[in-house]
Amino acid sequence: MDEVDTAILNAVQSNPRITLAGLAALTKATLSTCHRRLRRLEDAGYIAGYRAIIDPERVGLTFHALVFVALAPGPVDRFEEFEQAASLLPEVIEVLRLSGRPEYVLRVMTSDSAGFNILYDFQLSDLPRVASLRSELILGVPVPARAIAIPSP
Repeated sequence: MDEVDTAILNAVQSNPRITLAGLAALTKATLSTCHRRLRRLEDAGYIAGYRAIIDPERVGLTFHALVFVALAPGPVDRFEEFEQAASLLPEVIEVLRLSGRPEYVLRVMTSDSAGFNILYDFQLSDLPRVASLRSELILGVPVPARAIAIPSP
């Protein structure tokens, strides 16, 4: 990793649709150098993927909540079992494992409170090894997810 790689990573974070010509102009490197370095960063796993950020409200997902999940005691594979099952629910957009109890926080989005109630009562409470659930309504997102700060080389 050098300054050119860092510049490429910062550029594709802020604009995943940037062209190779745009990267070359930004980094002051040749087009072929940018292409080679971009592919190397992708192949090495520095760039895990590209995605569009969809406005949830524009597509009807207006109810956002955090669900805190405590698991029942049991074998260590209970974590993997829970995580795999939670990943199958499309309303669960993020699963974070915590260091204490509760063990997880899930970020969920539904169209309304009725949809959330169904998700909570019939799907989340039915996930493997769940001992208890607690939810908090997200009222707003004053600082949305943003690009990570890449340390300078």
